[in-house]
Amino acid sequence: MSSHLLLALVPLVVIVALVRVADDWLRAKQREQRRRARRERQAAYRRYLHSPHWQLRRRSALERANGRCRDCGRPTVSLEVHHLTYRRLGREHRKDLRALCPACHERRHRRRPSPLERLLDWLTN
Repeated sequence: MSSHLLLALVPLVVIVALVRVADDWLRAKQREQRRRARRERQAAYRRYLHSPHWQLRRRSALERANGRCRDCGRPTVSLEVHHLTYRRLGREHRKDLRALCPACHERRHRRRPSPLERLLDWLTN
């Protein structure tokens, strides 16, 4: 390679390195913004779970379940109320909440329900 070509490549290499550094910095900043927004959403959700409004909604979902898990049907005294969607958080419809045993609740959080499961949830709640 000629020295002229090498001299022409040096600025290009520097520019590429600077672009990569800037891109890494922007990505790190965006990640931090997403983390901060997530922490704020989680804190607001925890506050909501302590509100009288939520307690009323929760109690209503538990009464509708009549002591049985709405997924597996087993009778249990330790039902938990699961949000099928968070779109209407604070103004949930009856069909947005489902009383589940701890095992079914854990299962719900480990995977996304299929479209058929979502339809069945909507129809049975």
